[in-house]
Amino acid sequence: MTSVWNVSVSDLFTDLFIQTHTNFDETGLFFRESPLTVEEDTGLEQTQNTAFDRYVVSHTGFDLWESMLSAGVRQWVLRQDRD
Repeated sequence: MTSVWNVSVSDLFTDLFIQTHTNFDETGLFFRESPLTVEEDTGLEQTQNTAFDRYVVSHTGFDLWESMLSAGVRQWVLRQDRD
């Protein structure tokens, strides 16, 4: 699962991110429990799914998947600046 920057889902959404922003303890579980099927060759930025938006609203503090994705990217960029 990669994005434009070849960032894995687990790098973009660390377990700490998921614990902070959702009611799940780990990234894998958040995505396994979702109605979304994420393929290895499909970037997360291409995800446009109403059921997944509802899932995000129900299980996170975000109002849309796009908001969650943007927050994950921001935090990933900040971590890159520290390395």
